[in-house]
Amino acid sequence: MIQLRKVVVVSWLVSVGCARDSQPQESPPQRQSASKQSNSDLPDTAFAELGQIADIILHDGASPVAFPIDVDLWQGHIVVTDGSQDNLKRFDRAGNLVGVIGASGSGPGEFRFPAASTVVGDSAIAVLDPINQRITTFSASGAVLSTIRINSPRAISLHLFRGDFLVGGETAEAGGRMFMRYATDGTPRGSFGGPVVVRSRIERSVMSVRAAPVGDLVAIATTTSNRITLFRGQEQVRTIEVARAWYEPWEFPTPEPRTQQESRAWSRTQMWVDALLPIDSIRFATCFTQQKQPGQSAMFRCAIVDLAREREWSSQALPVPIQLIRSDTAYSVSIDNNGRTRLRIFHLQLN
Repeated sequence: MIQLRKVVVVSWLVSVGCARDSQPQESPPQRQSASKQSNSDLPDTAFAELGQIADIILHDGASPVAFPIDVDLWQGHIVVTDGSQDNLKRFDRAGNLVGVIGASGSGPGEFRFPAASTVVGDSAIAVLDPINQRITTFSASGAVLSTIRINSPRAISLHLFRGDFLVGGETAEAGGRMFMRYATDGTPRGSFGGPVVVRSRIERSVMSVRAAPVGDLVAIATTTSNRITLFRGQEQVRTIEVARAWYEPWEFPTPEPRTQQESRAWSRTQMWVDALLPIDSIRFATCFTQQKQPGQSAMFRCAIVDLAREREWSSQALPVPIQLIRSDTAYSVSIDNNGRTRLRIFHLQLN
């Protein structure tokens, strides 16, 4: 039964995209950028260029990366969360495998589906497992430091926010909240946002909710919309529609697909939110994926918002997903057509 649940969760995540950690400290966003509004569109959109500056083959040994769902920088290493192999793999700057954390299972330090990770200070990393419904924190040696329970079998994103864990994903409680906060000792700080509203049965089957910290705010995105909602505490303070120049709204088919397989195939042809990435205390990125036709290569594109400057930038279409952005550097781990795991690093230039 547990293995079946993993298949269902992995299929759901593949159909809607793959999910992202402590933040650099900068001055907080200007208050006027988060004034209470029911809806707000940024005045103009400029171009964000992602120029590739590195392409490194990751030598992942006898157990190659199969589903690179998240990427972190930790202790000088690239850490790849592998949703299929149920572990985290650490690589040095040359792409050599230097360690593996975790294994399949429900015991201490094991995963049924590691959906996201986040660095905790300098010496630990935490991993979200929605099937086991817990967050496990590990030391650099792979030892389990703590395990806390969460109330969301559909959790998909994990970050640090003011010293707490910020979990994005619909909660199991009545009405379905959109994100949760937990102290690192497991004390619940509350669930916020929502209730989650869906327009059709197919949206119910493929939608996920992501959360990302942006200064003193929390940004929320759902898979099936370009609308980003910002919260301060429990108060919804602003809604922004990003990527308006090129986002293609979902138009649900009538009649709806009859099977889950048909629903997943149809959803891949839509433009869905693949990641909601914090950049620093005033900027975040919403990254979209679309596969126009079955068997066709997917297209990836990001919209970057600066709350303090009231500006939005759109990147060019990319052949690989962006999974992490730090300052002016973006990172992507993917598997190429020859089955090799590749780390691509991009310089982010906002024109």
